[in-house]
Amino acid sequence: MPKTIEEMFNDLKAGLLEAVGRKPADPPQAELSTMDGPTSPTIKELLQSPDVVEELGRRAQELASDTIRTEKRKLHLVEFASKIAGGTKARPFGLAVRPDEIIAVLLSLPEKQALAVEKLIEKTLDSAVDFAQYGFDADGYIQKPALPDVVRTYAKKWVESGKPIQEFFAQNPELGNPDNFNLSEFVKKES
Repeated sequence: MPKTIEEMFNDLKAGLLEAVGRKPADPPQAELSTMDGPTSPTIKELLQSPDVVEELGRRAQELASDTIRTEKRKLHLVEFASKIAGGTKARPFGLAVRPDEIIAVLLSLPEKQALAVEKLIEKTLDSAVDFAQYGFDADGYIQKPALPDVVRTYAKKWVESGKPIQEFFAQNPELGNPDNFNLSEFVKKES
């Protein structure tokens, strides 16, 4: 069962008391006698105050929260940079930038600005991939493979005889789906 906030705070308080040389059940005087080295009277006085111990605990908790937030941000940036530089399974394209450069730039920015820059980078990558796949006129993929040379010569003769390229694939089903190939050279564009 996960610990409640109170239990975690009590553990933190006990840890702080142990760190300064006092067990939680010990009276305040026992703490002063077990401390090593010279201790200023002001420190001794402060450590005897329960309010100061609680304030130390609160500050320690804030410090721990900030550290956790920073580590989560770093992890997010590593994942983001790997996606931008290396692509994803669905889109195996990335920008020609090293992941450590992306991480360094984004860590140098405040968190809100870094998130805005992340969105800009993602939009840029999406636009670049769309252009690479669809071209300027957005008329089909330009990254599809061309027909093999042996098949291309027959396909050219087929199209030159006035028959559509789609019928060529229908007559030769072993070639597969015509949508898997860049057939732009066989299709005449209307002006």
